[in-house]
Amino acid sequence: MYETFFGFKDRPFSVSPSPACFFKAAEHQNVLDEIQVTISSLNGITILTGDAGTGKTAICRQLINRLEDQFQIQFLEHCNFPTVRALLQTLLYGLTDCYEKISEQELRLALTAEIRSSFLVHGQPLLVIVDEAHLLGTPFLEELRVLSDIAFDGKPAVQLLLSGQTVLEETLIQSALSSLNQRIGCQTYLDRMTRQESEEYIEFRIDRVSTQNKHCFSVEAVKFITHVSDGLPRCLNQICDHSLMLAYMQDVQEVDEAIAREAFADLQQLPLHWNDPLPVPSPLEEMRKKEALTELDQFI
Repeated sequence: MYETFFGFKDRPFSVSPSPACFFKAAEHQNVLDEIQVTISSLNGITILTGDAGTGKTAICRQLINRLEDQFQIQFLEHCNFPTVRALLQTLLYGLTDCYEKISEQELRLALTAEIRSSFLVHGQPLLVIVDEAHLLGTPFLEELRVLSDIAFDGKPAVQLLLSGQTVLEETLIQSALSSLNQRIGCQTYLDRMTRQESEEYIEFRIDRVSTQNKHCFSVEAVKFITHVSDGLPRCLNQICDHSLMLAYMQDVQEVDEAIAREAFADLQQLPLHWNDPLPVPSPLEEMRKKEALTELDQFI
């Protein structure tokens, strides 16, 4: 809605992760490289954990782009499977467009046969990427572990990446999942971005879609936004997008701190993890700050 007003080719802070919008923060790049090496080496199950909103789904989508020539890939974005049978049906449907098997065992046999046939014909293992894996219970995780054991002539035919929030780590330590734990080749944690990376992230997103060389956020607004977002790309996207919408509605070309605070107030009702904002400076504090800066300029 506000794209034309700001001279954008596209919406800069879309909520849905897109490989084209991937920002190469040091933490994200390191995690991505480590996971890619592990999967490419067929070195066991890969576990990726991190707080909600850190960018795990973006990492998964980047991996798909990087590995699509080496693997057949199935990306399970949602894990709200009511039964193990539903999980097996989804996997089989992704390979064959067919899921009409009656029992779990029939689905397992059909899935194994399809993986074998595809492996022999194309020479490519199957990479199963499971997002939101923290929502899966022990029976589902054990089923995926069994799937990851499939091999032909001593060569692994399936690689498995489980991506989820940190509660996944607590689930995996259960004794019932000891077999899965023994097959983990890489377990990595995706941390939040630094404050500087958050500022660079905002600039990167704007530059990517902007047709004009201009600043859409004041320095004060950026400081406020990066503080309350606390290094989470999801929060940065939400508050920046809403701030631009409010600026558009108020017919102003730059988001100032007041607009950013208004956007933050609107978004606090959403189930996102925000940092507590710094208090608004009083008029007296603002005056003293300006006087101090004036004195410093005169001294210099």
